[in-house]
Amino acid sequence: MTLGYLTRAFTETIEDLDSEKIQALQAVGANYFQCVFCGVLPEVATTLTSWILYMIENNLRDATLVGILTGTGIGFLFNYYFKSFQYDAAGLIVLLIAILVILLELTSTRIRRAIA
Repeated sequence: MTLGYLTRAFTETIEDLDSEKIQALQAVGANYFQCVFCGVLPEVATTLTSWILYMIENNLRDATLVGILTGTGIGFLFNYYFKSFQYDAAGLIVLLIAILVILLELTSTRIRRAIA
């Protein structure tokens, strides 16, 4: 799901790009790679990075849910402790997952600000 979703998001982001800058680069003799690296990438880098970070966050949440439901992945420990009636340990696992999600969100916000 991630690869297909990101491919579609990247394609739409690049298609929505204003072509005037690329046409200006072509008018002064820039080749294809110069147009891509000097015209396209600087314009879409922030958006593409945001999409990648969003999918990482989404995959973490999905992995937690899959682990809870199937007994593998990140949610395995929660599932184990919850079914063993060790609610203090299960609560700690939930807290750790929440902290991990918050740290990932803070990191992605800092990366987005640094690129913008």
